Amino acid sequence: MKGAAPKIKSYYAKNPDDLEKINTLQTPERGWTPLHVGCGYGHLGVVEALLELGATPDVKDTMGMTAMHMAADCDDKGIMAALLATDAGKATMNAADGDGCTPLHYAAYSSRDLIVIELLRAGADTTIADTKGETALAVAQAYKLNAIA
Repeated sequence: MKGAAPKIKSYYAKNPDDLEKINTLQTPERGWTPLHVGCGYGHLGVVEALLELGATPDVKDTMGMTAMHMAADCDDKGIMAALLATDAGKATMNAADGDGCTPLHYAAYSSRDLIVIELLRAGADTTIADTKGETALAVAQAYKLNAIA
């Protein structure tokens, strides 16, 4: 996936049936879409190419995670910014996974302060608690992540 944005566009140009399924084609075990994988690998060019092709960040995997959750655990804040630039990204920024964690929780757990800032600037809800009753702020405080808190 790293650096393969032109190959991705070329693949989908040659395989229009797969392009139609860009948001429904998921891995059997985890339910990851191509966008989940692109965000997980942390390559902005790939994510941008997939978004241009019609991939949306609101599809949930088998654990309820969206591409937004994957981007929240990524080093490149540009990926989160790219997702938040889409209507589906804005609508999904507060989506909870199976454990009740939002992308903001993931960014806090992973100590991704720049991602936390991106989410907060976009209007992420700071009052959402996970299944343990912890907000992202409580997570940051518990892990002594003062910059994030």
